[in-house]
Amino acid sequence: MATNIKQFDALVGKIFADLYESFPIELVMQPENYISVLLDVSKPEEELLGVAMLDAVSFYEATHRWLRKAGFIEVLSSNSEESRVVLTAKGLEALKLMPDSLGGDSLGDRLSQAAREGVVDQVRVLTGQVLGFGVRMGTEMISKVM
Repeated sequence: MATNIKQFDALVGKIFADLYESFPIELVMQPENYISVLLDVSKPEEELLGVAMLDAVSFYEATHRWLRKAGFIEVLSSNSEESRVVLTAKGLEALKLMPDSLGGDSLGDRLSQAAREGVVDQVRVLTGQVLGFGVRMGTEMISKVM
């Protein structure tokens, strides 16, 4: 079983990839489109129901709230079944970053490609870079104001 941080990075990577590809158009996000990242699909289907499914939905919701509070996404509307979401300026800038190590591709482009191809380890690494850049952006803005 993956640690919470590994699950978080994989889930955030999928969310960022989808939002980056749809930007600037808001995305209708439904938990069932994202919780498969959290479930062990090698288990029989009946084991994926019940507690595991509820835990995955709770984890998705907590991740969604954290991304909003951290300023990476804006939730335009939400109900118990879906939410309409778009990247914030901070989220977009973090995904548009082009480190030299990526050979001219943005983090968002590489993250989208890795998510489409199902390369979970690469998704987690790229997600960590995006989140790190976003946090540094926020810290630099705060220090300039003070």
